[in-house]
Amino acid sequence: MRRRCSTVPPDPPSGPLVACRHDNNGKDPGERASCGVMLESNFLGGAQDYRTRPLVYGRSVTDACLAWEQTLLVLAQLADAVRSRRKRQFQN
Repeated sequence: MRRRCSTVPPDPPSGPLVACRHDNNGKDPGERASCGVMLESNFLGGAQDYRTRPLVYGRSVTDACLAWEQTLLVLAQLADAVRSRRKRQFQN
């Protein structure tokens, strides 16, 4: 189902969204028809047990997350890959 808002293009891609940090999402991270990615990030990587005290500020108490520095690297690599692919597409 498409939702319309100011940030969604009129004809958004129809491929699946790949949730990179969910083991139970049932998606193939190698799927070539993906329209986007979702990265779960926090200040600190990993997860912690919510019952352990003291809790560490910036670390997830649910799913394990990427550390912010890792997220920046992943997004930079993704941006480079998208630029490279678009350049190849327009050259052909």
